[in-house]
Amino acid sequence: MIIKELDLKSYYATELKDIPAFKATLYLHEDSPEIHISARPTMIVCPGGGYGMTSDREAEPIAMPFYVKGYQVAVIRYSVAPEHFPVQLLQGFALVKYLRENAEELRVRKDKIAAVGFSAGGHFAGMLTTLSNDPNVLQTLNVEKDALTINAGVLCYPVLLSEKEVTHGGTMETISGGDPVLREYLSIEKRVTKQTPPCFLWHTANDELVPIENSIRMAAALAQNKVPFELHIYEDGPHGMATSDDETGYLSSSLRNRHVESWIQLALDWLTLQGFVNIRTDGQ
Repeated sequence: MIIKELDLKSYYATELKDIPAFKATLYLHEDSPEIHISARPTMIVCPGGGYGMTSDREAEPIAMPFYVKGYQVAVIRYSVAPEHFPVQLLQGFALVKYLRENAEELRVRKDKIAAVGFSAGGHFAGMLTTLSNDPNVLQTLNVEKDALTINAGVLCYPVLLSEKEVTHGGTMETISGGDPVLREYLSIEKRVTKQTPPCFLWHTANDELVPIENSIRMAAALAQNKVPFELHIYEDGPHGMATSDDETGYLSSSLRNRHVESWIQLALDWLTLQGFVNIRTDGQ
C-alpha cells in the first residue's frame, strides 16, 4: 500500500488561495507484476460530523473495505465550522480535479470516481454528486462544464433536505452559514437533474437524528429524473452506524448489527453493475 498525504491548497495555490488548508489522504495499490491491473476505480470517503468535525469512525474504517476490493481510495478531511459553503464544495472538487489530472500516475480511472459519505458527509458527497457545475466550481477551479462531474454517489444516512422538520438542523445551519436562500439551494434532492450520476442510498428506519425522509425523497427525485439508483432501508439501527461492526461499533452494541453491515457488499455489488471495475493489462 502507498499512503500519500495531499496538500491541495499548495498544489492549487492560485485557485485555492482564499480557501483554508485541508487534508486528503490517498491509499493506493502498488504496481505488481503479479497483479495485471493498469487502472482502478476510486472512492472518495467523506466522513460525517455535522460540519463541526470529521468522524474517525467514518474515515479509514470505510476506506479499507473499498481498498481491499481493488479501489484506490481518498479520505478527505474537509473544513468544518466556522467555515461554510462554498469552502467545502471547492475542497471536494479540488480533490476530484487532482485525481483526474494525475490519473495516469495514480492508476485511476478518470471515468469511475465515486464518493461515499455519512450524515453530514452524505451531504458533502451529495454536493459532489449534484453541484459539479456550480459557478463557484467552474470559476474558482478554472474548469469547463461537466469536467469534474463524478460517476456515482453512495449516500449513507445522509442529511440532504433543507426543511427543519425533516433534516438535521445543525448540519444545514453550518453549511449554509445561516443564509436561508443558500440553505434552500443546498437541499440536495432539489439539485437532482437527468445528468446526475447514479446513486446508492441506505438508511435505518428508526434513525432519530436524520429522518429517513432524506433518503426517500432523494430516491424519489432520482426516479423522477430517471437516474439509476438503489435504496435500502434497514429496519433497526441508530444514527451513525458506519461499518456496523466491532471496529466502529465499540461505543454501543446498538451500533453493531450484522444485517446492517451488509450495506458495504451491497454497495460494492451495485458499483460493479455501474461499471466500477479494474482495467486489466492481460485482457481478462
